[in-house]
Amino acid sequence: MLAARDLLTRDGRLTVAGWLLFSERPQTLFPSAIVRVLRYADTERGTGAGMSLYE
Repeated sequence: MLAARDLLTRDGRLTVAGWLLFSERPQTLFPSAIVRVLRYADTERGTGAGMSLYE
């Protein structure tokens, strides 16, 4: 599942994104990282001010 979502490197290690999303304490390696989650309201994302995001 992780490989299908490009969260593993070619040698099978977790990527930074995978580490931030699934590690128990990601702040130990990345103390200033931020994860931003967007939820789209439509099947088309749109761009800029026209993005179809839930608020």
